[in-house]
Amino acid sequence: MEIKNEVLRRFEDLKLKARANDPVLDFIKKMLLTELSFSSQLRLLPYQLVEKYGIESLENKLSFDKLFKPEYDVFLSEWEFHYGEFWKDLLHLLEVYQKADTFNQSPLAIFNDLSDLMIKIERRSLVLNPEPKYPKNIVEQKQKRLDGSQKNYKFLRVYWIDEDGSKKRMVARHIGNRYDQVEKEVADLFHNRGFAVHREYKSTQGKIYDMVIEREGMKTAVEVKMINENTFYDLFLFDELQKRFKDEYGMK
Repeated sequence: MEIKNEVLRRFEDLKLKARANDPVLDFIKKMLLTELSFSSQLRLLPYQLVEKYGIESLENKLSFDKLFKPEYDVFLSEWEFHYGEFWKDLLHLLEVYQKADTFNQSPLAIFNDLSDLMIKIERRSLVLNPEPKYPKNIVEQKQKRLDGSQKNYKFLRVYWIDEDGSKKRMVARHIGNRYDQVEKEVADLFHNRGFAVHREYKSTQGKIYDMVIEREGMKTAVEVKMINENTFYDLFLFDELQKRFKDEYGMK
């Protein structure tokens, strides 16, 4: 990625003439060390391909990887948008920092001037790589009913950056307590993105999919596979944090 290389180049140049105890450069260094990677627990393939190769192909990860088309994974495209904006914001931070530094301000004064931009960047880094990781990001709660029976709930636990730049732990988003409810949650994720969602979809050939989604001429078969709980819950964390980010900044 060209913009990422530009950020790295400028940062290395600045380090050569950096003053001691510079909080802005320390922040940039921390962001550059942040691991950013996408993982999706859903199986999304063009409907026509699934009809051709059969549902069994979705059960086999090697077959899925071979058939997978990234443009059909709406969550991957959303993640890539934030990934690109993350590097743009870092480059903007470096540019503003360099201009501010020419007026010989103290490192702390520059840090205070740039704090809002740094909070935005760190918040986006949490969208791209939520904390904490599974299983620490799951809170289980039990509720006793009037008839004496017990219902179990699972909630996401996640960190967000407060207005003062501190990291704050939150508990949010009920994600269901049974597999069928989790499938409903996934269907809701697509519905909220403007997709028509057909659950337990039976094709013309008699095959049944967890759901088929349609939007703007794109028809995609979706299978929810709990191969790895870590990546499964990461999907909901990504969705929750992306909503929080959008509430704060829109989609910029």
